[in-house]
Amino acid sequence: FKWKVYGLNGSGTAVTEWQEFSEKPMVVYTSGTEDKMGSGVTIRFQYKLDLPASARGGHYSLKVAYLLTEEE
Repeated sequence: FKWKVYGLNGSGTAVTEWQEFSEKPMVVYTSGTEDKMGSGVTIRFQYKLDLPASARGGHYSLKVAYLLTEEE
C-alpha cells in the first residue's frame, strides 16, 4: 500500500513520488513563503495497492490513520 501527494494549493514543496507507509515520521510538505502569510494549505493524497500476480481477486480493506504536526 503506497501513497503520494496528488495535489495541493500551497506554494511549498511536497512528496510527489510513491512512498511506502511507515510508522516512522516523514516530511510530506514543506511550506513556502506564501504559506507563512497565514492562508490555509490543502493537500490531497493518492493511494495505490500493489498486489502480486498470484493474488486472488476479492475485497481488500485497510484503515489509514494520520498524525499531522506543524514545526516552526
